[in-house]
Amino acid sequence: MLLLLLFFAQLPYIIGQAQMQSVIVERYKGLDRATMKNELEVLAPLFPKMLLLNALIAPVTGGGLLFFFASELIKNTVLGS
Repeated sequence: MLLLLLFFAQLPYIIGQAQMQSVIVERYKGLDRATMKNELEVLAPLFPKMLLLNALIAPVTGGGLLFFFASELIKNTVLGS
């Protein structure tokens, strides 16, 4: 459940990073292109760091509340109670 929530919360970030990387890399050719792609993977990765997972489950951030509401929504929708 938490991984599903994390995936959908980060989907816009992943899509934006992929588009940004493709726009930057398309300007280069050959070895420069490969070098730039490797640099972008290090400096601007597609997936955010795992510190975000900590923020999503920490009770002092909004992540704990978001997780609670998502789990209640799924319980009410699937179980119908």
